[in-house]
Amino acid sequence: MLPRSLTAVLLAALASLALAGPALAGPNDLPRLTEAAPTLAERFWFDDHSIGGDNHLGWHYTGTQGQSDLESQGIKFQVSMGVGGAGGLEVCGYPSGVAGWRRAYQMTPGDIGAGTCPPSEPTTGQVGWFRYVYANHDDSNPPAFNRWHLMDMERFALVPLPTAMNGPTGGAPVVWDSHWGTCMNFDQGATMSCQQSIDAGALDVGVHLGGSKYTQVGDPDAQIIPIIPAVGSQLPDGDYQVVVMSNPYGLLKEPGGAIGSVACANIHVNVGPYGDVTVGPPTLVNQGTPATCYVPTTLDPALTGPGGYDPMAGAGPTTPWCPLRPETGHCWASVPTGGDYKPASTHATGDAVRAQTAPLPQGSAIPASIAATGLPLGPLPPVPSSSTNNQATPPSTTTLVGSTTNPTTSRLEVAQSRTRTALRRVFGRSLAALRISCRLRAAGAATCAVSWRKSGARYSGKIYLRNVTASGGARRWQYRVDVTRRKDGHTTHVRRAYRVGGAR
Repeated sequence: MLPRSLTAVLLAALASLALAGPALAGPNDLPRLTEAAPTLAERFWFDDHSIGGDNHLGWHYTGTQGQSDLESQGIKFQVSMGVGGAGGLEVCGYPSGVAGWRRAYQMTPGDIGAGTCPPSEPTTGQVGWFRYVYANHDDSNPPAFNRWHLMDMERFALVPLPTAMNGPTGGAPVVWDSHWGTCMNFDQGATMSCQQSIDAGALDVGVHLGGSKYTQVGDPDAQIIPIIPAVGSQLPDGDYQVVVMSNPYGLLKEPGGAIGSVACANIHVNVGPYGDVTVGPPTLVNQGTPATCYVPTTLDPALTGPGGYDPMAGAGPTTPWCPLRPETGHCWASVPTGGDYKPASTHATGDAVRAQTAPLPQGSAIPASIAATGLPLGPLPPVPSSSTNNQATPPSTTTLVGSTTNPTTSRLEVAQSRTRTALRRVFGRSLAALRISCRLRAAGAATCAVSWRKSGARYSGKIYLRNVTASGGARRWQYRVDVTRRKDGHTTHVRRAYRVGGAR
């Protein structure tokens, strides 16, 4: 028999363990996350998620034959992520202090299920973010598809195949997804059911061992690969791959240090002169699910949370709520025939980048060298305590990559300043209602969405920034312009190859 004092100590220890609740995921009970090959690829309307009912025509009225702008299209598909290994996947989300954002933590999968998240947020171990995604496209009040998504658990890309495999001639960019994340709950199967209340406190989601999470079922908040007009004009006719990746950045822990998996399907893509996207079977027979996936060697960056790139910037609830009108499929009773209605306002338009690819076997893990290219530079930043909206001001202490002139200057501020310089050089001054929204990329690069008015014309597009080192060792920054000009029903494109912007 144990001494009474020792028995008391053991009972106290057991009681403390019982009260401690689930711990952060450990090395011996981790899930292995594997992606299935995508199927059912087809064209899909790309809703900008800013107003209810806006998934047909209606960016703004152009005055041409009584038509409004054509809405962008994209590619949707069905895919599932399986959970194997030693345990299930559980991710808990806690309020961040900024509306629409929750901090995400991976918990031990030994005993998962709704309601098993610790009541208090852990002090360490954050693996990413939940973001509240606005769809605003159904006839319910509040909209049923405005929901919490787990970000960066899966990423998708449209990748051009090599020309020798009937890929597009003349080159084509890699087009990334809309970065809306994955709608998560516990074992919801083919549905995308997840928490709808933006005021929800903690979030508790996951998949039990042996289960799978289905995405891309056609819901308006599903993460798709959008093809906006400026991108579609860069996609020659040919065969492409839809490449899907689970846990692409290695943010979630898996056994043995493994990082997710890649899967892919070959499709044929044609973009017509008016932006109409056609998706069909690949040219090579029986190559719809190939043995090799062409994975970009540089990933689209992961989210850094409030103050960084926000795929829902500009989106929000429809206030006041307006039901969809059956005669138009929009909130309005008749399509507007004059003036502006409302332009697309979110940033989630699918980054198009020229990128090298690496051939990897279907179903293989993601190399750490690739996963690291999309991670935030440094640890996940803290949420600014003074932030009260969805687009917080970036912290002023962010280290600037690629410049030694002022290490406390925000990289976002530098990107915005360089964008203004590039616009002045190409389009001059007096740019009215100028809007610049930059997204940071690896190695000090950035992609900046821009829009303005000048001399009765409307301009919108992107400025691409990058850092280079010349053969003599001189360090420079460069800019590339891809902008659309609209005036009196006429549309022109202004494109400039990379040019030197200045020293860095």
